[in-house]
Amino acid sequence: MRDEVVGHLKYEKVEWPVYVSDDELTPLARLVQAKGNSVSHLVFVRTDADGTVSNVSLLKPPASSLAQAAEAEAAGEPSASYRRLFGGLDVDVYDVASHKDLYVVSDRTRSSVLVINERSEIVREIGGIGSAPGRLFRPGYLDVASEGAIYVQDGGNERIQSFDIEGRYLGGFATTRFTGFAAGAGGEVFLGQPEKGNLVSVYSREGKALRSFGSLKKLSEVYGPDFALDDEKWRNAINRVKLSIEPDGGVLVSFMLAPFIQKYTREGELVFERRLEGPEVERLAEAVVSPGGGGNLTVTTDGFPEHVMSLEAVSLPGGEINVILTDGSVYVADAEGNRVRVVRPRAEGRFTPEMIGRSPAGETVVVGLAGRECYALPRQSGVGARQVKGGNQS
Repeated sequence: MRDEVVGHLKYEKVEWPVYVSDDELTPLARLVQAKGNSVSHLVFVRTDADGTVSNVSLLKPPASSLAQAAEAEAAGEPSASYRRLFGGLDVDVYDVASHKDLYVVSDRTRSSVLVINERSEIVREIGGIGSAPGRLFRPGYLDVASEGAIYVQDGGNERIQSFDIEGRYLGGFATTRFTGFAAGAGGEVFLGQPEKGNLVSVYSREGKALRSFGSLKKLSEVYGPDFALDDEKWRNAINRVKLSIEPDGGVLVSFMLAPFIQKYTREGELVFERRLEGPEVERLAEAVVSPGGGGNLTVTTDGFPEHVMSLEAVSLPGGEINVILTDGSVYVADAEGNRVRVVRPRAEGRFTPEMIGRSPAGETVVVGLAGRECYALPRQSGVGARQVKGGNQS
Protein backbone atom coordinates (compact mmCIF):
# COMPACT_ATOMS: atom_id res chain seq x y z
CA MET A 1 0.00 0.00 0.00
CA ARG A 2 2.72 2.48 0.98
CA ASP A 3 4.53 1.99 -2.35
CA GLU A 4 1.33 2.80 -4.22
CA VAL A 5 0.78 5.93 -2.15
CA VAL A 6 4.38 7.10 -2.40
CA GLY A 7 4.26 6.66 -6.17
CA HIS A 8 1.12 8.76 -6.32
CA LEU A 9 2.64 11.50 -4.15
CA LYS A 10 5.78 11.67 -6.29
CA TYR A 11 3.55 12.03 -9.34
CA GLU A 12 1.71 14.87 -7.59
CA LYS A 13 4.96 16.42 -6.23
CA VAL A 14 3.42 16.61 -2.76
CA GLU A 15 5.81 16.85 0.19
CA TRP A 16 3.47 16.63 3.18
CA PRO A 17 1.71 13.25 3.18
CA VAL A 18 -0.36 11.97 6.07
CA TYR A 19 -1.24 8.26 5.92
CA VAL A 20 -4.54 7.35 7.53
CA SER A 21 -7.20 4.70 7.40
CA ASP A 22 -10.84 5.65 7.08
CA ASP A 23 -11.43 5.04 10.80
CA GLU A 24 -8.59 7.44 11.69
CA LEU A 25 -9.59 10.13 9.21
CA THR A 26 -12.13 12.06 11.29
CA PRO A 27 -10.14 12.44 14.54
CA LEU A 28 -6.96 13.27 12.63
CA ALA A 29 -8.69 15.93 10.56
CA ARG A 30 -10.14 17.53 13.67
CA LEU A 31 -6.75 17.45 15.42
CA VAL A 32 -5.00 19.11 12.47
CA GLN A 33 -7.66 21.81 12.24
CA ALA A 34 -7.67 22.43 16.01
CA LYS A 35 -3.92 22.96 16.08
CA GLY A 36 -4.13 25.39 13.18
CA ASN A 37 -1.48 23.55 11.19
CA SER A 38 -0.49 25.24 7.96
CA VAL A 39 0.98 23.17 5.13
CA SER A 40 1.04 23.59 1.38
CA HIS A 41 -1.08 20.45 0.96
CA LEU A 42 -2.42 17.96 3.46
CA VAL A 43 -2.90 14.48 2.03
CA PHE A 44 -5.48 12.07 3.42
CA VAL A 45 -5.23 8.49 2.24
CA ARG A 46 -8.26 6.22 2.61
CA THR A 47 -7.81 2.46 2.32
CA ASP A 48 -10.15 -0.45 1.84
CA ALA A 49 -10.26 -3.31 4.32
CA ASP A 50 -7.64 -5.26 2.33
CA GLY A 51 -5.20 -2.32 2.39
CA THR A 52 -5.83 -1.18 -1.18
CA VAL A 53 -5.67 2.57 -1.60
CA SER A 54 -9.18 3.66 -2.61
CA ASN A 55 -8.99 7.43 -2.17
CA VAL A 56 -6.13 9.93 -2.03
CA SER A 57 -7.23 13.51 -1.44
CA LEU A 58 -5.27 16.74 -1.53
CA LEU A 59 -6.77 19.21 0.92
CA LYS A 60 -5.74 22.82 0.52
CA PRO A 61 -5.54 25.19 3.51
CA PRO A 62 -8.99 26.50 4.54
CA ALA A 63 -10.04 30.00 3.62
CA SER A 64 -12.34 32.21 5.66
CA SER A 65 -15.97 32.58 4.68
CA LEU A 66 -15.33 36.30 4.16
CA ALA A 67 -12.66 35.50 1.60
CA GLN A 68 -15.01 33.11 -0.16
CA ALA A 69 -17.75 35.74 -0.23
CA ALA A 70 -15.39 38.34 -1.68
CA GLU A 71 -14.27 35.85 -4.32
CA ALA A 72 -17.88 35.11 -5.27
CA GLU A 73 -18.80 38.79 -5.42
CA ALA A 74 -15.79 39.54 -7.61
CA ALA A 75 -16.92 36.80 -9.99
CA GLY A 76 -20.41 38.31 -10.11
CA GLU A 77 -21.99 35.16 -8.68
CA PRO A 78 -25.01 35.06 -6.35
CA SER A 79 -24.28 34.67 -2.64
CA ALA A 80 -25.34 31.51 -0.80
CA SER A 81 -24.51 29.98 2.57
CA TYR A 82 -24.35 26.38 3.73
CA ARG A 83 -26.31 25.41 6.84
CA ARG A 84 -24.54 23.00 9.20
CA LEU A 85 -26.47 19.82 9.99
CA PHE A 86 -26.46 17.54 13.03
CA GLY A 87 -24.76 20.10 15.28
CA GLY A 88 -23.79 18.58 18.62
CA LEU A 89 -24.55 15.06 17.43
CA ASP A 90 -21.63 12.63 17.52
CA VAL A 91 -21.97 10.97 14.11
CA ASP A 92 -19.31 9.85 11.63
CA VAL A 93 -21.30 10.40 8.43
CA TYR A 94 -20.13 8.70 5.26
CA ASP A 95 -23.22 9.25 3.09
CA VAL A 96 -26.62 10.88 3.57
CA ALA A 97 -30.14 10.60 2.12
CA SER A 98 -33.65 11.39 3.33
CA HIS A 99 -37.21 10.06 3.42
CA LYS A 100 -40.19 12.26 4.26
CA ASP A 101 -39.13 14.25 7.36
CA LEU A 102 -36.15 12.04 8.25
CA TYR A 103 -32.45 11.98 7.40
CA VAL A 104 -30.81 8.60 6.83
CA VAL A 105 -27.00 8.36 7.16
CA SER A 106 -24.33 5.67 7.10
CA ASP A 107 -22.14 5.90 10.22
CA ARG A 108 -18.83 4.05 10.06
CA THR A 109 -17.94 4.46 13.74
CA ARG A 110 -21.12 2.66 14.78
CA SER A 111 -21.13 0.36 11.71
CA SER A 112 -24.78 1.32 11.42
CA VAL A 113 -27.37 3.21 9.45
CA LEU A 114 -28.86 6.02 11.54
CA VAL A 115 -32.30 7.55 11.10
CA ILE A 116 -32.23 11.16 12.35
CA ASN A 117 -35.11 13.62 12.69
CA GLU A 118 -34.97 17.30 11.80
CA ARG A 119 -34.18 18.16 15.44
CA SER A 120 -30.90 16.23 15.06
CA GLU A 121 -32.11 13.39 17.28
CA ILE A 122 -31.25 9.77 16.47
CA VAL A 123 -34.58 7.95 16.33
CA ARG A 124 -33.33 4.59 15.04
CA GLU A 125 -30.06 2.68 14.66
CA ILE A 126 -29.99 -0.09 12.06
CA GLY A 127 -27.37 -2.80 11.63
CA GLY A 128 -24.42 -2.86 14.01
CA ILE A 129 -21.04 -4.44 13.37
CA GLY A 130 -20.93 -7.98 12.03
CA SER A 131 -21.12 -10.14 8.92
CA ALA A 132 -24.48 -11.88 9.39
CA PRO A 133 -27.43 -10.75 7.25
CA GLY A 134 -28.61 -7.40 8.57
CA ARG A 135 -25.24 -6.61 10.16
CA LEU A 136 -22.78 -4.08 8.69
CA PHE A 137 -19.04 -3.50 8.57
CA ARG A 138 -17.77 -0.16 7.23
CA PRO A 139 -21.04 1.04 5.64
CA GLY A 140 -20.50 3.44 2.76
CA TYR A 141 -22.76 4.57 -0.10
CA LEU A 142 -26.39 4.88 0.91
CA ASP A 143 -29.69 5.78 -0.74
CA VAL A 144 -33.40 5.62 0.05
CA ALA A 145 -35.94 4.57 -2.58
CA SER A 146 -39.17 6.51 -3.04
CA GLU A 147 -41.19 3.96 -1.04
CA GLY A 148 -38.77 4.23 1.91
CA ALA A 149 -36.53 1.19 1.43
CA ILE A 150 -32.94 1.88 2.54
CA TYR A 151 -30.04 0.51 0.49
CA VAL A 152 -26.50 0.64 1.87
CA GLN A 153 -23.10 -0.47 0.66
CA ASP A 154 -21.75 -2.88 3.27
CA GLY A 155 -18.16 -2.21 2.25
CA GLY A 156 -16.33 -4.48 4.69
CA ASN A 157 -18.53 -7.42 3.70
CA GLU A 158 -18.47 -6.55 -0.04
CA ARG A 159 -22.24 -6.54 -0.46
CA ILE A 160 -25.29 -4.28 -0.65
CA GLN A 161 -28.02 -4.69 1.97
CA SER A 162 -31.52 -3.27 2.22
CA PHE A 163 -33.84 -2.44 5.12
CA ASP A 164 -37.22 -0.81 5.50
CA ILE A 165 -37.41 2.56 7.25
CA GLU A 166 -38.25 0.77 10.54
CA GLY A 167 -35.01 -1.20 10.32
CA ARG A 168 -36.33 -4.59 9.21
CA TYR A 169 -33.92 -6.50 6.97
CA LEU A 170 -35.16 -6.91 3.38
CA GLY A 171 -32.28 -8.65 1.61
CA GLY A 172 -28.84 -8.24 0.13
CA PHE A 173 -26.37 -9.40 -2.49
CA ALA A 174 -22.62 -9.56 -3.08
CA THR A 175 -21.12 -6.97 -5.42
CA THR A 176 -18.03 -6.34 -7.47
CA ARG A 177 -16.45 -2.87 -7.86
CA PHE A 178 -18.72 0.10 -8.54
CA THR A 179 -18.70 3.88 -8.10
CA GLY A 180 -22.16 5.39 -8.68
CA PHE A 181 -24.96 4.09 -6.45
CA ALA A 182 -28.70 4.85 -6.42
CA ALA A 183 -31.91 3.17 -5.28
CA GLY A 184 -34.92 3.10 -7.60
CA ALA A 185 -38.51 2.04 -7.13
CA GLY A 186 -39.55 -1.60 -7.01
CA GLY A 187 -36.41 -2.85 -5.30
CA GLU A 188 -34.03 -1.85 -8.12
CA VAL A 189 -30.42 -0.86 -7.44
CA PHE A 190 -28.43 1.19 -9.97
CA LEU A 191 -24.61 0.87 -10.00
CA GLY A 192 -21.93 2.57 -12.07
CA GLN A 193 -19.91 -0.32 -13.52
CA PRO A 194 -18.21 0.57 -16.84
CA GLU A 195 -16.20 -2.66 -16.60
CA LYS A 196 -19.38 -4.49 -17.61
CA GLY A 197 -19.69 -2.62 -20.92
CA ASN A 198 -22.18 0.14 -20.07
CA LEU A 199 -22.25 3.12 -17.72
CA VAL A 200 -25.02 1.76 -15.49
CA SER A 201 -26.00 -1.75 -14.38
CA VAL A 202 -29.37 -2.40 -12.72
CA TYR A 203 -29.96 -5.18 -10.18
CA SER A 204 -32.87 -6.51 -8.18
CA ARG A 205 -32.79 -6.41 -4.38
CA GLU A 206 -31.57 -10.02 -4.49
CA GLY A 207 -28.74 -9.23 -6.94
CA LYS A 208 -30.28 -10.45 -10.20
CA ALA A 209 -28.93 -8.50 -13.19
CA LEU A 210 -31.93 -6.80 -14.83
CA ARG A 211 -30.49 -4.52 -17.53
CA SER A 212 -27.68 -2.11 -18.33
CA PHE A 213 -27.53 1.14 -20.29
CA GLY A 214 -25.40 4.13 -21.21
CA SER A 215 -22.77 4.12 -23.97
CA LEU A 216 -19.15 4.39 -22.86
CA LYS A 217 -17.04 7.39 -23.88
CA LYS A 218 -13.39 7.55 -24.91
CA LEU A 219 -10.85 9.91 -23.39
CA SER A 220 -10.08 11.32 -26.85
CA GLU A 221 -13.79 11.86 -27.49
CA VAL A 222 -13.96 14.11 -24.43
CA TYR A 223 -10.56 15.83 -24.43
CA GLY A 224 -9.45 15.67 -28.06
CA PRO A 225 -7.50 13.41 -30.46
CA ASP A 226 -4.16 14.19 -28.78
CA PHE A 227 -5.22 11.75 -26.05
CA ALA A 228 -6.12 8.84 -28.35
CA LEU A 229 -3.10 6.78 -27.24
CA ASP A 230 -4.49 6.79 -23.69
CA ASP A 231 -8.01 5.67 -24.62
CA GLU A 232 -7.48 2.09 -23.47
CA LYS A 233 -5.76 3.06 -20.21
CA TRP A 234 -8.64 5.41 -19.39
CA ARG A 235 -11.39 3.09 -20.67
CA ASN A 236 -13.01 2.66 -17.26
CA ALA A 237 -11.77 5.83 -15.56
CA ILE A 238 -13.35 8.27 -18.04
CA ASN A 239 -16.65 6.42 -17.56
CA ARG A 240 -16.75 6.57 -13.75
CA VAL A 241 -20.07 8.17 -12.87
CA LYS A 242 -22.20 9.27 -9.93
CA LEU A 243 -25.93 8.50 -9.96
CA SER A 244 -29.12 9.90 -8.47
CA ILE A 245 -32.81 9.16 -8.99
CA GLU A 246 -35.24 11.93 -9.93
CA PRO A 247 -38.80 12.11 -8.53
CA ASP A 248 -40.16 10.81 -11.86
CA GLY A 249 -37.90 7.76 -11.61
CA GLY A 250 -35.40 9.06 -14.15
CA VAL A 251 -31.69 8.53 -13.58
CA LEU A 252 -29.26 11.46 -13.48
CA VAL A 253 -25.71 10.51 -14.45
CA SER A 254 -22.76 12.78 -13.67
CA PHE A 255 -19.32 11.92 -15.04
CA MET A 256 -16.60 12.22 -12.41
CA LEU A 257 -13.74 12.89 -14.85
CA ALA A 258 -15.56 14.49 -17.78
CA PRO A 259 -17.73 17.65 -18.04
CA PHE A 260 -21.01 15.88 -18.84
CA ILE A 261 -24.34 15.13 -17.21
CA GLN A 262 -27.01 12.87 -18.66
CA LYS A 263 -30.56 11.88 -17.86
CA TYR A 264 -32.06 8.48 -18.66
CA THR A 265 -35.51 7.04 -18.14
CA ARG A 266 -35.77 4.29 -15.55
CA GLU A 267 -35.65 1.77 -18.42
CA GLY A 268 -32.41 3.27 -19.79
CA GLU A 269 -33.49 5.51 -22.68
CA LEU A 270 -31.35 8.64 -23.00
CA VAL A 271 -33.42 11.81 -22.36
CA PHE A 272 -30.60 14.35 -22.67
CA GLU A 273 -26.85 14.83 -22.48
CA ARG A 274 -25.33 18.21 -21.62
CA ARG A 275 -21.74 19.35 -21.57
CA LEU A 276 -21.02 21.49 -18.50
CA GLU A 277 -19.96 25.01 -19.50
CA GLY A 278 -17.98 27.90 -18.05
CA PRO A 279 -14.50 28.83 -16.82
CA GLU A 280 -14.99 26.99 -13.52
CA VAL A 281 -15.63 23.76 -15.39
CA GLU A 282 -12.76 24.34 -17.81
CA ARG A 283 -10.27 24.72 -14.95
CA LEU A 284 -11.38 21.48 -13.34
CA ALA A 285 -11.42 19.61 -16.67
CA GLU A 286 -7.88 20.79 -17.43
CA ALA A 287 -6.71 19.33 -14.11
CA VAL A 288 -8.12 15.92 -15.10
CA VAL A 289 -5.67 15.44 -17.98
CA SER A 290 -2.80 17.76 -17.02
CA PRO A 291 0.50 16.21 -15.86
CA GLY A 292 0.59 16.64 -12.10
CA GLY A 293 -3.12 17.39 -12.06
CA GLY A 294 -3.70 19.75 -9.17
CA GLY A 295 -7.26 18.57 -8.58
CA ASN A 296 -9.14 18.97 -5.29
CA LEU A 297 -10.14 15.31 -4.94
CA THR A 298 -7.93 12.54 -6.30
CA VAL A 299 -8.72 8.82 -6.38
CA THR A 300 -6.80 5.79 -7.62
CA THR A 301 -9.71 3.54 -8.53
CA ASP A 302 -8.14 2.40 -11.80
CA GLY A 303 -4.51 2.18 -10.74
CA PHE A 304 -3.37 5.72 -11.50
CA PRO A 305 -4.19 9.20 -10.15
CA GLU A 306 -7.63 10.34 -11.27
CA HIS A 307 -8.50 13.98 -10.50
CA VAL A 308 -12.25 14.07 -9.89
CA MET A 309 -14.01 17.18 -11.20
CA SER A 310 -17.65 16.59 -10.27
CA LEU A 311 -19.85 14.52 -7.98
CA GLU A 312 -23.61 13.81 -8.09
CA ALA A 313 -26.12 15.77 -10.10
CA VAL A 314 -29.09 16.20 -7.75
CA SER A 315 -32.62 17.06 -8.92
CA LEU A 316 -34.49 19.37 -6.54
CA PRO A 317 -38.17 20.37 -6.24
CA GLY A 318 -39.12 22.74 -9.03
CA GLY A 319 -36.78 21.10 -11.54
CA GLU A 320 -33.47 22.69 -10.54
CA ILE A 321 -30.42 20.44 -10.92
CA ASN A 322 -27.36 20.98 -8.72
CA VAL A 323 -24.06 19.46 -9.86
CA ILE A 324 -21.48 19.57 -7.07
CA LEU A 325 -18.00 20.40 -8.34
CA THR A 326 -14.95 19.34 -6.34
CA ASP A 327 -13.67 22.90 -5.91
CA GLY A 328 -16.68 23.49 -3.65
CA SER A 329 -18.80 25.34 -6.18
CA VAL A 330 -22.27 24.32 -7.34
CA TYR A 331 -23.23 24.18 -11.02
CA VAL A 332 -26.90 25.15 -11.17
CA ALA A 333 -28.83 23.89 -14.20
CA ASP A 334 -32.46 23.87 -15.26
CA ALA A 335 -34.56 20.71 -15.59
CA GLU A 336 -33.09 20.02 -19.06
CA GLY A 337 -29.50 20.29 -17.81
CA ASN A 338 -28.78 23.73 -19.29
CA ARG A 339 -26.45 25.95 -17.31
CA VAL A 340 -28.04 28.76 -15.32
CA ARG A 341 -25.11 29.85 -13.16
CA VAL A 342 -22.38 28.65 -10.80
CA VAL A 343 -22.43 29.61 -7.12
CA ARG A 344 -19.69 29.32 -4.51
CA PRO A 345 -21.51 28.85 -1.21
CA ARG A 346 -20.03 30.19 1.99
CA ALA A 347 -19.28 27.84 4.89
CA GLU A 348 -17.32 27.87 8.15
CA GLY A 349 -14.21 26.99 6.17
CA ARG A 350 -13.38 25.71 2.73
CA PHE A 351 -13.85 21.96 2.53
CA THR A 352 -13.58 19.24 -0.09
CA PRO A 353 -17.01 17.76 -0.90
CA GLU A 354 -17.14 13.99 -1.22
CA MET A 355 -20.70 12.68 -0.80
CA ILE A 356 -23.98 14.28 -1.85
CA GLY A 357 -27.60 13.81 -0.79
CA ARG A 358 -30.93 15.59 -0.30
CA SER A 359 -32.52 16.93 2.89
CA PRO A 360 -36.18 16.34 3.81
CA ALA A 361 -36.81 19.95 2.72
CA GLY A 362 -35.41 19.23 -0.74
CA GLU A 363 -32.05 20.93 -0.22
CA THR A 364 -28.73 19.66 -1.55
CA VAL A 365 -26.67 18.13 1.26
CA VAL A 366 -22.88 17.91 1.02
CA VAL A 367 -20.62 15.72 3.19
CA GLY A 368 -17.06 17.04 3.50
CA LEU A 369 -14.11 14.68 3.20
CA ALA A 370 -12.20 15.88 6.26
CA GLY A 371 -14.20 15.74 9.48
CA ARG A 372 -17.32 14.34 7.70
CA GLU A 373 -19.34 17.49 8.42
CA CYS A 374 -22.73 17.76 6.69
CA TYR A 375 -24.01 20.99 5.15
CA ALA A 376 -27.34 21.81 3.51
CA LEU A 377 -27.53 24.35 0.69
CA PRO A 378 -30.83 26.24 0.29
CA ARG A 379 -32.41 25.91 -3.14
CA GLN A 380 -31.39 28.59 -5.63
CA SER A 381 -34.44 30.67 -6.56
CA GLY A 382 -35.27 32.00 -10.00
CA VAL A 383 -33.67 29.22 -12.01
CA GLY A 384 -36.24 29.39 -14.78
CA ALA A 385 -36.20 33.18 -14.92
CA ARG A 386 -32.45 33.35 -15.35
CA GLN A 387 -32.17 30.61 -17.93
CA VAL A 388 -30.47 31.67 -21.16
CA LYS A 389 -31.17 29.88 -24.43
CA GLY A 390 -28.48 27.30 -25.07
CA GLY A 391 -27.55 27.17 -21.40
CA ASN A 392 -25.03 30.03 -21.37
CA GLN A 393 -24.88 32.55 -18.56
CA SER A 394 -25.51 36.15 -19.49
